[in-house]
Amino acid sequence: MTLPVWDTEAVAERLRRAARIAEYMPNDQPFGYHTLWPQIVRQPWEELGRGNSDRPIFSAALLEEMLEVNSWMQLIEVEQRHLLWMRAKRYRWDEIARQYGCCERTIQQRWKRDLQRLTECLNMKKADRLS
Repeated sequence: MTLPVWDTEAVAERLRRAARIAEYMPNDQPFGYHTLWPQIVRQPWEELGRGNSDRPIFSAALLEEMLEVNSWMQLIEVEQRHLLWMRAKRYRWDEIARQYGCCERTIQQRWKRDLQRLTECLNMKKADRLS
């Protein structure tokens, strides 16, 4: 089995896909939260008109990809993770720049640098597996 050689475009695309999948994952309720209302059990005929088109169903392979991308985030610093993840979630450059307190061009350069650093870490990890 040959492992892929990563480039920055492929890593950025995997980050975008993982962010899209994570967006549709169900949220956990806070610890200790409960409701006194009973769970409504609907009959199949009641569900016909509702449809569940708002949440796509992802395959197990796509969920594994998302988990793999999440494990990649452990290879870089926390601030770099936040920057890459914000861009993967398609935040605009000006929103990210405002969050970091610098101009858009600087944040774009940091994003490219951090993406390159993650790509290098992935390729070094691949080289370690082969040796």
